[in-house]
Amino acid sequence: MATRDIVARAIDQCLKTTGKSHVFLVTSHLNSKKLQQHFPNIQRRLTREGIELGIHPIPVVPAAHYMVGGIKVDRIGRAFVRGS
Repeated sequence: MATRDIVARAIDQCLKTTGKSHVFLVTSHLNSKKLQQHFPNIQRRLTREGIELGIHPIPVVPAAHYMVGGIKVDRIGRAFVRGS
């Protein structure tokens, strides 16, 4: 499995190349009951769209999975956070 940033970059490149609005995540080769049990919130959302994990292809787009910001550190990476 590739890291999220690599996957997001690959999806973005595919969308730019094809002009499509999304790509599909195929999960039909996986156990649908296990997927639905492991990802109940995702399955609930997909159900509203008429999509079932492990059965239907899922339209996906790249997303940022990080926050911008942080904490102040010194030159060797030490943070001075109260209570730490």
